Amino acid sequence: MLEKPLKLSLACAIIALICAVAVAPIIETTLSKQPVASSNSQAMNNDSNIGMKKAYAVPFTLGNDQEVYIKFSDSYANMSVTMKILARAQYNVAYGTNSTPSSQTGKNFIYCTAIYGSSPLSGCTSASSVTIANGGWYSIEFKGGMSGNSLTSIPGDYNVVVYGTNSTTAGNDVVVFSINVQIDGPGRAIGNILSIGGWIAVAIFAVIIAYYAMKKTLNEGRS
Repeated sequence: MLEKPLKLSLACAIIALICAVAVAPIIETTLSKQPVASSNSQAMNNDSNIGMKKAYAVPFTLGNDQEVYIKFSDSYANMSVTMKILARAQYNVAYGTNSTPSSQTGKNFIYCTAIYGSSPLSGCTSASSVTIANGGWYSIEFKGGMSGNSLTSIPGDYNVVVYGTNSTTAGNDVVVFSINVQIDGPGRAIGNILSIGGWIAVAIFAVIIAYYAMKKTLNEGRS
């Protein structure tokens, strides 16, 4: 009579162990970041530098302790593109008045950069905007604010804004760049829940297994 519950408890313990050790890390990695926007050859008008309505914009919302990750690059000669992050309310006002994007002060973020023709990695630092002229890329992280050299969480609504110019030839009014925006997903929270829940379940079923094993031994001794 004790064989069935003992085997069932053992099977459940194995499943719980698999969830804690294998499934939780996979889910955490898979859902660690969620895509917001991605384009390998995004085009915008050359007038983007004189009016916010022509600038490229990506809206996103940060929750508590959430972070956004941006890959921003340009590989074309004679093009200059600038990226900054504005609070949504600030962006809406600037858009409504069609203010020049350069007149808006962006939020501080941390970035690493490589400029074509220079060393592979120029270093990581903080700024409120970045500009690529004649090719390069930036890797950017943003949480809403900064304290010294560290990112701090300020939940809210924001917009990535990109604007630029093309000085190749007269009449060429297209500015091309690449951008990828991702935001923290639920992977870490779900992974932690599965891992903690899995280990708790393992402990519970271990006690149950020990109980049935001891009971089986006592019954065999009596017989």
